[in-house]
Amino acid sequence: MKQRAALTLVLALALAGCGARQDYDLQAAIARWQARPLGHYQLDTTDVLGSRTCNQSVEVRDEQLVRVIDNTCQYPNLWAVSWLFRHTSRALAPPNTCALLDPVAGCICRTTAEVAVEYDPAYGYPRVIVVRPTWQAAWQGSGYWWYTLQHGALPNCTPPSVVPSEQVIVRQVIPLP
Repeated sequence: MKQRAALTLVLALALAGCGARQDYDLQAAIARWQARPLGHYQLDTTDVLGSRTCNQSVEVRDEQLVRVIDNTCQYPNLWAVSWLFRHTSRALAPPNTCALLDPVAGCICRTTAEVAVEYDPAYGYPRVIVVRPTWQAAWQGSGYWWYTLQHGALPNCTPPSVVPSEQVIVRQVIPLP
């Protein structure tokens, strides 16, 4: 039992720093963009939500939308690079809500998102943002540990249904005069 508790503690400490790398990558990408910003550009994106795909092409000047060139999306996001960074930042800090509540122990699983971001090596803007909502063990709270002690097993934090992932793909950024 002592070995199990020690292993659980080591795992908990290892997981505590998981988001640090993504935050560092985001800040480094923002710094690259700020070092070489494009004041006027065309941004072509593809949005994928579950099985629905649409394309947008917009003209942006000083991070303000100038015009929509093409839009096949029912609910357009009308991206600009600064908005892509805000979207990435929000995705990396998903809402911290309880997904699975045990009536005795309390919250044992929380909502979160698995986020993968690919940044442009030269300009830093996000080229691909993939967000997949999911659940994760609420091991930082006492409810998780009470549940584990009561049941002699770790809780199942697998969501009951698959929530569609969201992808934003930047097809191209074209500098304009």
